[in-house]
Amino acid sequence: MNYSIPITKSINYDAAKQINCLIGGPRGMGKSWLGMYIANKLATLEVHTQLFIIDYKQSDASRLNSLLPEKRVACTKEEIFSLLEHFINLMHLWAV
Repeated sequence: MNYSIPITKSINYDAAKQINCLIGGPRGMGKSWLGMYIANKLATLEVHTQLFIIDYKQSDASRLNSLLPEKRVACTKEEIFSLLEHFINLMHLWAV
C-alpha cells in the first residue's frame, strides 16, 4: 500500500512513516490549502485513517466538522484541549 502524498515535485509526505503532521508558517503561505490537500488525500486512502483537525481561526479546516466523525475537529479552546487530551490517550493506547 502506498501512503505517499506528493507535496511538491521533490517532497512527499509518507503517512506510514510520519503518523503525525503539524503545519505552520506565516500568514498567506498556503497552510490552509496544504492542510486541506493532505486531509483530502488521507481521507481517500484505501486504509482506515483518523484525522484530527485543530482550527482555532475557524477558517477552511473547520468546515471538515460536517464530514468527519464527532470530536475530530476542534475550534474553541475547550474543544482543542479536549481533542488533544483524547489524542494523547489514543497515542498511549497505540504505544502498548
